Amino acid sequence: LFNELESFTFSAWIKRPATGSGAFFSLNGGVDSFWWCTLQFIFDNAYKNEETGIVDQQFNGRFESNGVAQWPNIQNPAFSVVDKWFHVVRTYDAATGIYDAYVNGVKIDNLDGEGNPKFMANAEGEPLGALNFANENMNALYIGGWASLIDGKQAEAWMTYFNGSIDEVRMYNKALSTEEIAKLYQ
Repeated sequence: LFNELESFTFSAWIKRPATGSGAFFSLNGGVDSFWWCTLQFIFDNAYKNEETGIVDQQFNGRFESNGVAQWPNIQNPAFSVVDKWFHVVRTYDAATGIYDAYVNGVKIDNLDGEGNPKFMANAEGEPLGALNFANENMNALYIGGWASLIDGKQAEAWMTYFNGSIDEVRMYNKALSTEEIAKLYQ
């Protein structure tokens, strides 16, 4: 199924502790031996917005398609929820190259400095298009840890298991609409 994804929606209920991080979704098989995954999601690197004083948690995504890695990360205080269950969604639409994130059914602002939606681009700066996760190394999906750590390919000290809770993990083979995501949250 995963090696046929061109667009997708990832959905899960997450409960994060006040400290710590780690990958909570990881599809192994990437060509880069350090990260060694084709698709992963982690919460990492909280950033303090100097203008507002608000801490923005970063919801990292990593996609390796056609041997090219991209990091469509989104920073927002909505991801900073701790010790409570919240619903997170990431989407990627091959038709536009746009990646989005949602918290509790609400779309998170993912605009560039000119107010345009951010998108994943190819080498020419055009929308990336259909994903291609197919490779001979991809054979496992992990919930709650880094593929490279679990598979013994790379054991960095910071590569920890997710120390929160995860429930109702779902993956769809299309980018769900905002309305569909709101219903999924409900």
